[in-house]
Amino acid sequence: MTAVSPRIERKKTGGTPRRGTAPEVIAAAVGIILKENRVLVTRRKVGSHLEGAWEFPGGTIQAGEKPEKALRREIEEELAVRIGKATLFHRKCHSYLERDVDIHFYLCTGIVGEPTGAEGQETRWVSAGDLAHLPTPAANADVIRMLQDQIG
Repeated sequence: MTAVSPRIERKKTGGTPRRGTAPEVIAAAVGIILKENRVLVTRRKVGSHLEGAWEFPGGTIQAGEKPEKALRREIEEELAVRIGKATLFHRKCHSYLERDVDIHFYLCTGIVGEPTGAEGQETRWVSAGDLAHLPTPAANADVIRMLQDQIG
């Protein structure tokens, strides 16, 4: 895989603009966990924002927390595994109707342990090409295309 410099993009999707209040902005760190040219995805639980969508695992960056530290914490909490190497791949600001997100996407290798949905979520190893056939968050679209270009 060719190294890619992280890029920061801003994109808005979804219907009617919000009025009256500043949008909630959520900073998140997610892992594109690679193993044998496959990517680990997890399914968002029913009742959550974007329920049922398949996404890269990770979560919210807490106040004062560095993005990579948040990534490692979230991966351990969600999947009960650790990652060896995490490299910032892309950063994206995206607007949904309910909130804005600022996502740090990390390429992760050297997974220690076998991932399980420690919080009850489904997990699945897929090829980059398979991602095109799964419902995924709009904020992930550009990263999915980049992965398909680089690892097929």
